[in-house]
Amino acid sequence: MLLSFKPRWYNKIMDGSKIFEYRRTFPNEEIMAYMYVSFPAKMIVGRIHLGKRIDINTWKEQYKADKEVCERIDDFLTRHTYAMPVLSFQMTKEIELETFASLIPILYVLKCIIWIIIWNCLILSEKMQLTLGNYTLIHL
Repeated sequence: MLLSFKPRWYNKIMDGSKIFEYRRTFPNEEIMAYMYVSFPAKMIVGRIHLGKRIDINTWKEQYKADKEVCERIDDFLTRHTYAMPVLSFQMTKEIELETFASLIPILYVLKCIIWIIIWNCLILSEKMQLTLGNYTLIHL
């Protein structure tokens, strides 16, 4: 997964002061995603490990006695639905957007080839091992 971040939020994740990532939609599982930082950087700069999503509405019940917190939650709900705890962050080698975009057609073709091979093996119920570079895919 590739998630886009504005530079100010990326910096807060990097320095540890941002402990939740907020999104309108998000899978209900832990996610390891590559981080794309938007203008002016326009680069993939790291990986982020996010925990299972939390419906922000549940916080309204949890903090119902604190009017100020509930107002902040209502404000968040105008833009977001879920909060995911930031479990870890790791810097990676920076990849410029143009470089990444040039790889997408190659990655798409490889993905299609792999799915065709998997589909054929499922139909034939054969054991299969496919090696691409440093990666090995095994279907039993």
